Amino acid sequence: MVASVAALRRAIVALVDNAMDHAVHRVEVRVDRSGRHVRLSVGDDGPGLSPDLIPHIFERFASSRAPGEHGATRRHYGLGLALVSEVAHAHGGRVTAANNTEGPGAAIALELRADR
Repeated sequence: MVASVAALRRAIVALVDNAMDHAVHRVEVRVDRSGRHVRLSVGDDGPGLSPDLIPHIFERFASSRAPGEHGATRRHYGLGLALVSEVAHAHGGRVTAANNTEGPGAAIALELRADR
């Protein structure tokens, strides 16, 4: 499969932008390779994900932000993570979201097959 560099770039920017919107002080980006898979994980130290939202977080227009809430200084449409999911699936990959197990915040990971 030939990857769309532009689509992958948009997905990575969307992941980092999302983390920056929710972070209090820190955003962490990690890239790991295991066998024929590459995993990009973007985490933040923000409020984390609502358990009710996690099953729907990659759907279009999914958002739990109320006006004036942390990170809600600009209008949000709930499209960024939906785009990441679409790009992942179009490239034979997957995307996952979870709250951090060690402290506040969330981590969203994009996993793709590495052809080389």
